Amino acid sequence: MGTDPTRLRILLANWSPRLAGGAELYVASVVPELHQRGHGLAFLYENDVPVDRDPIPLPDSCPTWDVSRLGLRMALAKISEWRPDVVFVHGLQDPETEGALLDVVSSVLLAHTYYGTCISGSKTFKFPHVRPCDRRFGPACLLLYYPRRTGGLNPLTMLRMYRLQSSRLRHLRRYDTVLTLSNHMRSECVFNGVPESCAHRLPLPAPLGYRRSVTQQRSARSFDAEGDRIHLLFVGRMDLLKGGRVALDAVHQVRRKLGYAVRFTMVGDGPDRAALERKARAMTRNNPEIKIEFTGWCDRDTIRSLMDAAHVLVVPSLWPEPLGLVGLEAQFHGLPVAAFDAGGITEWLHDGVNGHLARLDPPNAGGLADTIAACLASQEHYSQLSGGALDFARRIDHGAHIMRLEEILGTVSAERRNVGTAED
Repeated sequence: MGTDPTRLRILLANWSPRLAGGAELYVASVVPELHQRGHGLAFLYENDVPVDRDPIPLPDSCPTWDVSRLGLRMALAKISEWRPDVVFVHGLQDPETEGALLDVVSSVLLAHTYYGTCISGSKTFKFPHVRPCDRRFGPACLLLYYPRRTGGLNPLTMLRMYRLQSSRLRHLRRYDTVLTLSNHMRSECVFNGVPESCAHRLPLPAPLGYRRSVTQQRSARSFDAEGDRIHLLFVGRMDLLKGGRVALDAVHQVRRKLGYAVRFTMVGDGPDRAALERKARAMTRNNPEIKIEFTGWCDRDTIRSLMDAAHVLVVPSLWPEPLGLVGLEAQFHGLPVAAFDAGGITEWLHDGVNGHLARLDPPNAGGLADTIAACLASQEHYSQLSGGALDFARRIDHGAHIMRLEEILGTVSAERRNVGTAED
């Protein structure tokens, strides 16, 4: 395999081997495609957590190495013995591990998050109101950390995170190629020092378990409130910047605007969950017209069933989402989306086509409620939005995504190999 330039030995590297978030779901979606096309795969990870999530499915032939158990030196020895052509990184927590990989093998990073471009990683000011930050990462960020509440209140944490992100930024600029899934993230990487020639936005991938064939049998939905109750859905981590509190406030206003009773299902977990549950109990006390359910994290089949049953997916993120994969998934269900206009969301959500966008200056419950209500304004408009979502999903070509990824990985590997040959 190593002598065939069309077949690569690809080392995947990530902090976790489990389906912990969007990056891991992406890895799970490309692994079977790369394996089927004849590439050799290995997987390096830093810690086997979170233990309550399913592992990323890997081929039986794929060796895996746990840095926390082997130690970095032994893990690097295993990698050297396996002899990868290229390492495909999706996010590592320890700069020492990342730097060691950059030293020994051709390297490609897929920047799923604000990796090395923000102290807290949120790219958001939280005071005097929530709004995205458009600054380049650097020492001035330390001066804004407290006044703009870009992170917490512990100065030691601020300094530790600044050093960590500074190390990541140095590594970010060392990668042979940096890939992104949105033009928004490509611009962010270039703005922070990645050469334009080394930054590439891949064609949109299909979410895990979805292909265009999924949409072929579907037709646009009609708006049929079950028992005069509309069903809204939230799927994501429950923290301040994911906007759960704003979404709950919007539910009251949607009820008044449309006159329907509301069922709101919140899927996920996180540090804000207890506060959200208290707020929901206060909202629904003596108010049977509003029903709010918290499911915790659900498996993919349950989420798909909920998307089929819901009328609108609410994506109330207050931070600039790098892409927003959950909204991409909704397209394959013909499910209209209501979201704030931030980050990479507008690369799949087009106002009035497959959902509606609320302005983010500043984000507020009234604006979000207006977008939800706009999705449900009439039977005809709702069906148009649903059809628009399905049309968008049908244009996503996962095969084109894999082919472009293969091309880039192969080019990076060949360039490093050619440099090594010239030096010899």
